[in-house]
Amino acid sequence: MKHWDTYNIQDSIAEVDASTNLALYMRNAYSEKIEAILNSCFDAGDFVLDIGCGIGKWVTYLLGKDINCIGIDSSEIAIEKAKTHLEKISRADAVKMGDAARLEFKGKSFDGIISFGLLEHFPDHEKILNDWVSLLKDGGRIVLSVPNALRLDWLIWNALWVHMIRRRRAVTLAPRLRGFVTTFHGYEERWTPRYFTKLCRRSGLRSIETKTLFTLPAPLFYHLSNRLPSKVFRLLTSENESKRWGLYIVVVARK
Repeated sequence: MKHWDTYNIQDSIAEVDASTNLALYMRNAYSEKIEAILNSCFDAGDFVLDIGCGIGKWVTYLLGKDINCIGIDSSEIAIEKAKTHLEKISRADAVKMGDAARLEFKGKSFDGIISFGLLEHFPDHEKILNDWVSLLKDGGRIVLSVPNALRLDWLIWNALWVHMIRRRRAVTLAPRLRGFVTTFHGYEERWTPRYFTKLCRRSGLRSIETKTLFTLPAPLFYHLSNRLPSKVFRLLTSENESKRWGLYIVVVARK
């Protein structure tokens, strides 16, 4: 977790120095689509758990929709920031420290569970997903997001640059049937949409909808993209959804 906190701090600094601010653009484009998904999944009065809530972005968003959302995260830095944001609406109690692999809630406690960019960091992700699903009420909905192993820029970037990264940084990249196992940001897996769907099915989920959020060729050369004039950058981007090639896989399913 210390590594992940350091990475997020460095990422924020990179945004300040960028001309096009690619990271911020990607985050905003991602957020707009996640908001639409959450709006379609949950209603006012629902009880929702955000696992790996970070600085509380989605907890704050759902509370603003009169949805009873609580968030947990194992990062003390993230929880402190989340509490600072939530104090503005007198709901600092909506987030707390917690271990996503050892959740202390009773079974069938929640109408919904959300978790973005977390499940892929656990080697034993199937067991952990089973534990999460056990916290859902019958008919409850779960919304999960992980990196897509088939994203176009990722595949091309690996083919061109991974040998350079291996020389300059102590990272690994191992192909698996489910996608890739990497150590770019600590232990992380990148799955194919097919594997993610099968994983959810094995965990007892149904009505599984899988999509990949927006195709964005520009990150192929991340630092170059940050230096492009905004108008040129926009010409290179595409926010169209895809079944296979987008940056992130999102699964929406029912228990």
